[in-house]
Amino acid sequence: MKRLISLVAALCTSQAFALGVADKNVKQDNIYTTICAHASWAKKNRAPNSYTDRIKQEQFKAKKLKGHYKDYILDHWLSVSLGGDVMARNNLVIMTPQDDRFKNGLERRIKKQVCQKKLTLVDAQQLFLKCSSVACLKQIEK
Repeated sequence: MKRLISLVAALCTSQAFALGVADKNVKQDNIYTTICAHASWAKKNRAPNSYTDRIKQEQFKAKKLKGHYKDYILDHWLSVSLGGDVMARNNLVIMTPQDDRFKNGLERRIKKQVCQKKLTLVDAQQLFLKCSSVACLKQIEK
C-alpha cells in the first residue's frame, strides 16, 4: 500500500489548489468510536442542504459546466466516512454522477481496509489528499 501512496503522490502533485480537509476530531486512535463504529457515521454527520446547495451552484457557475447544476453531485472530496471535514468548503467538490459513483466505491473499499487495520487512517486519507481529480483517483485502480 505504501508503494500505491507513492504512486498517487507522483501522479497527482500538480494541483491548482488543495482539495480535501480532514476532520481533526477523527484520528487513528478513535476510528472504532467514529468512522468504524457504525455504518451511519457519515449519514449522521452532514452539512445542511442550504449550505451545500449554495456551494454546488457556485462551483457549477465557476467551472462553466453544461446542463443544470442539479445534474451534478456535490460530494466531500475527503469522505466523511474516512474522516473528512463536513463543513470545509475546499472539501466539497462538484462532479458528475458517474465520477461520484466511482469515488464512492473506492471510498468504501478503502474504509473497509482502515476498519480492518490493513491501512492506517492517515495513509487512506493521503490517497485522496494527494489527488485533485477523479482521473487521478482512477490511477489507483489500475
